[in-house]
Amino acid sequence: MKLLATRAAALAVIVVVTATGCARPETPAASPVAPTIVDVVPTTTAAPAPPAAAATAVAAVAPSSVIGPSGGSIRPSMQRSLNAAVVPFAKYMNEMHKRIHGYFADDTLGKLDALPANDPLNDVKLTTRVEIVIDGKSGNLVKVSVVKTSGNARFDAFGVDAVQRAAPFGAADGALWSTDGNVYFHWEFKRDEVFACSTMNARPFLLDLGAAPP
Repeated sequence: MKLLATRAAALAVIVVVTATGCARPETPAASPVAPTIVDVVPTTTAAPAPPAAAATAVAAVAPSSVIGPSGGSIRPSMQRSLNAAVVPFAKYMNEMHKRIHGYFADDTLGKLDALPANDPLNDVKLTTRVEIVIDGKSGNLVKVSVVKTSGNARFDAFGVDAVQRAAPFGAADGALWSTDGNVYFHWEFKRDEVFACSTMNARPFLLDLGAAPP
């Protein structure tokens, strides 16, 4: 029953959020080139790449490797009902989306469009799910990791990268904090540009992880 209540509350967030598609404008604004991707917050970023052919441009934002799926931190036994946190979560997710959208939908997908239609990175069925952990007090990114791979490690890395580049996200309402003081999300990134990083494909969690932080 506890898990069903949690799922119902999570679905309620989708109703509350103004869930819009991620279709890009015809002429997207220029964005900086992505840094090398790892499964933790990067400490350095690469300089923007000079103009180059499409394949070279994509190589500049795609790492040679990315840490694989970790399974994430979230387990059904940890989950609590969102209850009164539904509306604050919806607002926070919309603000997160405003920051993530430019990096993923505008910048990354814009570069992929320049590749041949039959390139593996242009498979519109590609979907990767990442777990995002944010420090509730500061809004800083604690962790982002792949929890469900798209089957294409380079595409997985783009989702991780967009979150890293968009951070920090700002302090979160205390109602969103799990017992460790962090805020948890699973967020899907899709090659289909209409749903690319939409909040429709994001899910918040409240977790019982033991004693609250001091």
